Amino acid sequence: MKHKAGREARILAAILAISLLLSGCGKLSGGSKTPGDGVTVRISMYNDIAYSAWRTYVEKQCPDLTIIWENNRNSTQSLIYQARHGDMADIVTIRRFETDSAAELAPYLADLGRDDPELAASFTEGALDGFTFNGKICWYPAPGMMEGIYADTSLFDQYGVKVPQTLEELESACGRFEALGIDALSTEASVGFRAVLLLEGFNYGDYFAQGAGKTWLADFLSGENAALTEEGGARLADTLREMKQTGVLEMEDLSIKSADALTLFDSGKTAMIMNGSDHIYSSKSGAACRFLPCLGKTAADQVLYTYPIFSTAVSRETESDSGKADAVKRVLDVMYSEEAQKVLAQGAEALISYNDGVELPISDIYEPVSGLISEKKWFIRFLNRNMFSASSAAVKAMLAGDLSDAEFTELFNAEITKPKDTTVVGTSNLEAGNQLGEDHPLERSAASVLAQTAQSATGADVVLIESKCAAAPIYKGDYTQDDLNAVIADEPLYEAELTGTQLSDVFNDAILGTTTYSYLNIEPIVDYPALSGMTAFLAADGQDNTLRLPDGSVIDGSARYHVVISQTIASALSYLQNENAASFASIPDTLLSAFTAKLSVGALPEPQQYFELEMLQ
Repeated sequence: MKHKAGREARILAAILAISLLLSGCGKLSGGSKTPGDGVTVRISMYNDIAYSAWRTYVEKQCPDLTIIWENNRNSTQSLIYQARHGDMADIVTIRRFETDSAAELAPYLADLGRDDPELAASFTEGALDGFTFNGKICWYPAPGMMEGIYADTSLFDQYGVKVPQTLEELESACGRFEALGIDALSTEASVGFRAVLLLEGFNYGDYFAQGAGKTWLADFLSGENAALTEEGGARLADTLREMKQTGVLEMEDLSIKSADALTLFDSGKTAMIMNGSDHIYSSKSGAACRFLPCLGKTAADQVLYTYPIFSTAVSRETESDSGKADAVKRVLDVMYSEEAQKVLAQGAEALISYNDGVELPISDIYEPVSGLISEKKWFIRFLNRNMFSASSAAVKAMLAGDLSDAEFTELFNAEITKPKDTTVVGTSNLEAGNQLGEDHPLERSAASVLAQTAQSATGADVVLIESKCAAAPIYKGDYTQDDLNAVIADEPLYEAELTGTQLSDVFNDAILGTTTYSYLNIEPIVDYPALSGMTAFLAADGQDNTLRLPDGSVIDGSARYHVVISQTIASALSYLQNENAASFASIPDTLLSAFTAKLSVGALPEPQQYFELEMLQ
């Protein structure tokens, strides 16, 4: 039946790992504190598998604390959702920092400047401006990545092209390379974070850093006004128009993917790409490479466009518990120590510390901007919740058409000021947690609710989803669309008609995937699955797992079942070359639409236990 040698042994390893966790030889994320562990500190990361060496370092410096790492999926809305329900983690981090969303969260946050004045004072002047609300320092930025242009200096030397120091010289270089039949600059201009770089980075030094632009930026960061002025819109439109007319940006930049641009750059077919410093770059061709910052009208306008790899805040609730407050302060001091920042910098070309007196290593690629780093000629990108979509829409429209200044400004402002949709779409009649092992070993109660709603929507006999699709707990009460996006990591659904034997094979590979890692990945290809329409007995030997129907009977190997799975499960089956993967076809329903249908009538199903585990003796 199977295609992979050693499959049974690998499933056995997966089940043994599960059993070891359950028998006390490991800790489950979200598990309860055991005697002697000391104070428990919950830390909600923008991605709970990122920076594993750094997380280990933090834990080792606080051996008497129990640290639980949670995942907010880089969503401030998820943090707001949990804070409103009194369930905020002690420490929270976010990568996509949005000023308006952060301001909405501010009432739930501690005053870092008051609680830890020494750490607050260690930040470079101005570094905390965008993280302070009504005089209260709410966030600390972790070391920042730098984003700009990677230039293949081998090509520049070969064809005698000057490495640009100004925007005009960049335009000239692009014209020279295009005349030689070499793509000059390839960038994924249609995606939000690249579009923001184009608008902010190449207009900062001689607009946003001075005069009317500086005034607008101060208003933006204070939350007073996000709409561009007539002058500001004209300035941004003019820069984009000039980059388009001189070949710095082309229509192809709206369709190219970053991986394809990187391939062209590695093969010497593209002279420049846009890239970031938070990972190691190795040229496959061995060509020399250097980093170019964002350029302006003069060389003096060069500036480093940066943003923290994450920013950190503390729940206000910790201030009411002296033991918790002391523990959190200790963790923060460790997180922002020079040693911890150097651990974060491992595996990066370069990170820039926003703390005075902390110098982080930079690679040869970034050596040409060492002066800008030491002079602190950088700014932190500024976002609100609409900035990505507004910038992307504006860049697309300018490259695809010929917008006037007024048309550009009107389009950008319509997007950047778009209000949140606070319409209530349904009401939850129950509560269910999303932490692994919170109610039952290896189960997430909220994931059980999601799986059941998918079964109800699709009429499936059996549903198998990744349990991390339950992105946050489910609480009783009304839900807006923002709340739903916080609760559910939405995924498409796929269906197939399978025999019981095939269903068992699919389930076993879903379990196998929880201990299978793709190349260079530190997260398994799938988290523990959640089930509906069946329960599973996981055997300690890894070979005698049993699937049971709701009436307690064992799955019939020859009978046929309507099976629905989520996207991550489908991807895991394909990665493991499961021969049943091709049987699944996409259906219109998604996890979000299925959950919303039940929520709209206030009839969410109660969580059900779906695993039974054989314990090691």
